[in-house]
Amino acid sequence: MGAGSSLAGLLDAFTLVVAPRGLDVAITGAVLHDLAGAPVTRAGSVVLLVGVDPARPESASVLSGLTGAAAAVVRSEPCAALVSAAEETGVALLLSPSPWAKVFALVEAASADRAPGPAAEALARVPPGDLDCLADDAAALLGRPVLVLDAEWRLLAHSAVLDQWTDELHRELLLTRAVPERDAPPGTRRLLLAGHRALRFRNEEDGRPVWRIGAGIRWAGRPVGMLWVHEGRTELPTEYLLLAEEIASISGFHVSRHLAARRNDRERRGRLAGQALDGVGSAAACRALGLGLSSGCVVAAVRAARPGLLDAVSTALAARGQPAACVLRDEIVYAILPGGTADAIAGELAGDLGVRVALGCTARTAHGLTRSARLASLVLTVMEDAGPRDAASLRARVAVEEVLDLLDGTPDLLLHELGTAQEETVLAWIEAMGDAARTAARTGLHPNGVRYRVRRLAEEGLDLADPDTRLLAWLRLRLPGPGQRPRAQVDEGGPAVAGLSGEDE
Repeated sequence: MGAGSSLAGLLDAFTLVVAPRGLDVAITGAVLHDLAGAPVTRAGSVVLLVGVDPARPESASVLSGLTGAAAAVVRSEPCAALVSAAEETGVALLLSPSPWAKVFALVEAASADRAPGPAAEALARVPPGDLDCLADDAAALLGRPVLVLDAEWRLLAHSAVLDQWTDELHRELLLTRAVPERDAPPGTRRLLLAGHRALRFRNEEDGRPVWRIGAGIRWAGRPVGMLWVHEGRTELPTEYLLLAEEIASISGFHVSRHLAARRNDRERRGRLAGQALDGVGSAAACRALGLGLSSGCVVAAVRAARPGLLDAVSTALAARGQPAACVLRDEIVYAILPGGTADAIAGELAGDLGVRVALGCTARTAHGLTRSARLASLVLTVMEDAGPRDAASLRARVAVEEVLDLLDGTPDLLLHELGTAQEETVLAWIEAMGDAARTAARTGLHPNGVRYRVRRLAEEGLDLADPDTRLLAWLRLRLPGPGQRPRAQVDEGGPAVAGLSGEDE
């Protein structure tokens, strides 16, 4: 067995404490020890004992769970109990004072059927999860721009492009933070994420070829992203494919760490956004989100008509330097935006994601923020029901939607039950402004018959001479009743923006 894929291949970078089964033991990769998770069972694993103090006797119990592991790595001198446990379990014990990120990179490089390559040393100083640093160091090693994407073609990090040629696709990706759908074939994604090899791809710009190297990034046996190297007009030497593979292998730990941190941050920001919309410490929540409620905020609403839209909206906001303040409720993604730029951001979101974006009013108080969210959802309903409208008709229809919600919630607001004939007479009388002749012409009754019916209704408690009674009766009769209200058909539609301008307070 070659030294590069056995414990012997680690001795240049690690101090051997004990090797009960000798040095000719195959290693298959680095694994971080999870204090709260299940014991490591992958054969040949080199387990990094993160969070374990090797000087404490109780650390010996950790080794009993490392079934099948080839070795364990500590960063300081182990106690006698830990050494004894290593001998009993047959797990080799290695010592390295280096940062865990460097230890991980060295083990991963040694796990391949070749000695640690140049990437292990070049990327050893990358802080865990710092993908910008990773991309810059990888680009310096390769001499070409480097992109790190997640498994859904969304940009996670990119190297600084200084005096290097780029094409239109590269520039568009940096601007939109995602590969355009036309340039993200499912077959390419499957090919990269399923394998461990770097592959070369060719596309054209202005009739000339443009070359790229792609490699899948994996962590703990599952795909987490993609590494792309922009070669340009000319292909790099073949050995650069091996170098890209090595970089992708080292990147798995960093990408996984970055995604976990981003997920935790978005969950935290989602909770804060929910608190702000509920009026629970709205000012403090907005400050924590980097938004000034006192200077005005606007709530945007997007129908979550497809999976992953919450994440897509958050990513699109981040691409514009706008920290995500999004929460998903009742199949609607709500995002809190700064008032001064809300219209522009909403327009860009609609265009990039191909969705309808509805805006509420500008809010400067907790109550106003809650109302802005409600108005945004009503505007979205109107947009889905009848498409874009001018400002006047939009406001009118949103007002109708609010009244409908009020009537739906209070079905006994009008206590008088009317028959079909009475409803027709009352509605015609109100809309004819009490003109018996016009009402008669509309209903086919004699004017005296109209007056008789109106008198009888007044005797029964429905006095149409009273302005408030007329208003309430007209609302009940003019608008659809409970259960009859036309609702929007949910579809993605095309990109569109609509909103209610002005202050709420």
